[in-house]
Amino acid sequence: KIIEKESSTIKARLLNLKELKNKGLITEDEYNKKRQEILNEL
Repeated sequence: KIIEKESSTIKARLLNLKELKNKGLITEDEYNKKRQEILNEL
């Protein structure tokens, strides 16, 4: 259950990050860097 909750949180963070990029609030480089940081938590 804990891992399931963590993965849903990570999914939400990735979706939020993508939304920021799509709205132009962060650059492609910032998006890629932060995305990798989030994925490294898995």
